This record gives sequence, C-alpha cells and structure tokens, in this order.
Amino acid sequence: MDLSRKAFLPILAVAGTAAIAGCGSSTLSDQEREGLTRQAVTLQDQLAKAGDKATACATPEKIKKEGAQGVGTCLGKALDTSSQQVTKVSDYVKELAGNASGDCQSKLEDFAGALDGTANTLGDASAIAKKGEIDKIGKELQGISEDQVEVQVAGRDADKACGG
Repeated sequence: MDLSRKAFLPILAVAGTAAIAGCGSSTLSDQEREGLTRQAVTLQDQLAKAGDKATACATPEKIKKEGAQGVGTCLGKALDTSSQQVTKVSDYVKELAGNASGDCQSKLEDFAGALDGTANTLGDASAIAKKGEIDKIGKELQGISEDQVEVQVAGRDADKACGG
C-alpha cells in the first residue's frame, strides 16, 4: 500500500495552477487578483501539510498497530482537510466570477467547477478511506490526477479570457 506524499503531488499542482490563473482583466481589480494568488499559496501550504499527515498515517508501524481501519480514519481526515481547502479556493473563484463579466466570468465559473470536481474526488477518497478500504483508494487518487488536468486547462482558459 503506497500512501506516500506522492499521492498528494497532483493536488499541489492544482494549487500552483490557481496561482497562475489570477486573471489580469480590467473586470477584476488588482486586489481580487492578489487575493486569488494568496488563496493559491495558502492552498498549496495546507495541501502540503495534509500530505505530510497522510504520509504519517501510513507508516509501517501505524499500519501494524492500527490496521486498515485506523489508517483509513487518519487518511480520511487528511483528505477531508484537502477537500475543504480546495473548496475554499473554489468559493473565492466563484466570488471573483460574480464580479467579472463576459467570457472572463464564464471561464472563472468553469475554473471553479474544476476545483469543485477535485474537492469532490477528495471527498470520495476520504469516504473510502474511512471505511478502511485502503486497497480501493488508489482509483480515487488517480481521479485526483485526472482532475488536475481539468483544473490546469480551466485555469489557463480563465487566464486567457480575463486578459492574462
């Protein structure tokens, strides 16, 4: 069972994408763009911490001592934290979209939707982990990698649409 920090690397890439997508449009203020960058930096930091917690959950000693259910509960909490952090950034992007117009608004909404997809996949992975079904978690973590691609594309599209 490989529950190393590598499983969280795709999520960290999502955070980096959010920083890139700080739309440089006249429909968004400098303060809003800076806020998005701050959100992305905070997200990256929080996801790194969640990755560290997930790694600590799956040490050989912990697996031997607590078994799949104990490891799953611990991992589930780390995944929940990650899901909540991605949702916070998505909420901020949705707020920005409400202040934008035209294609910029549409692309920001798409970006938020892609972030929501990632948060949902993290939530699904958490539910599986909390059931102690650690052997099934790999498929969900692969889904996070696939979500990352959608977030990157949506982030680039938003950046272009908003004049970045």
